[in-house]
Amino acid sequence: MIRVARIVCVLGKADNGKFDAHRVKLVFHDSKYEVSAYAKKLRNQEFLVEILSALIGREIGLPIPEPIIAISLDGNEVLFASVDVEFPDLTRRLNVDNNKLMDTPENSALLKKVSEWIHIYDAIGFDEWIANDDRNLGNILFDGKDKFFLIDHNQAMRLPFAPETPIDNKLLLIKLLFTQDEVGKQRIKNHISAMVDGIDPNLPESIVNRLLAQYPGLDRTILTSMVDFLHKRLGHIPEIANQKIITHQMSL
Repeated sequence: MIRVARIVCVLGKADNGKFDAHRVKLVFHDSKYEVSAYAKKLRNQEFLVEILSALIGREIGLPIPEPIIAISLDGNEVLFASVDVEFPDLTRRLNVDNNKLMDTPENSALLKKVSEWIHIYDAIGFDEWIANDDRNLGNILFDGKDKFFLIDHNQAMRLPFAPETPIDNKLLLIKLLFTQDEVGKQRIKNHISAMVDGIDPNLPESIVNRLLAQYPGLDRTILTSMVDFLHKRLGHIPEIANQKIITHQMSL
């Protein structure tokens, strides 16, 4: 489900990010080998949101680094950590001026790669499902070829949040930037609907039950409210997609 590791070394602050993440070395109780990771101290609700989002995303096949419950050097704090996949984020590869993305052929080519990513439809649907409007260039990792990883989901599910409310879905905006035709837009909606149809609506509850069985000290009330939100929101995603993606034909 999710492993626990001990932080044995803090290497320094992460190069990017808004949540004071640090580069660390971890050791799992059943191993003598150190693992490189990023760790950050979060409030209890954000900690649980990060864990549940990562586990759900990985369960539906999205490339999200392994989440870890990390114990601080002094043993007094619990942090969220994720294994370092050793890919830089998109801010390191895009041309930015005064925090604004420049209109250059290089930037356009890289964003087009994002729009053509094999997991783009599932990632769009996932962000909408967990109400993650914090997707940005700093939490999309890229290997320089065709592999992307998604990180930093602790700003999702900002309860209380109406399950039918759309978010500012950044990945959808990128996809639409390179999809101007009616057929392509309808295809996006069809893919999102197919993704929703393929998800077991009881998946979040199943994951939470396993989490609580493994770690009964986790806050059951917060986790239950998250499960309730996700269960309700899943059915709204196709309609949200219809609202955002305007087409004049019903289906392909």
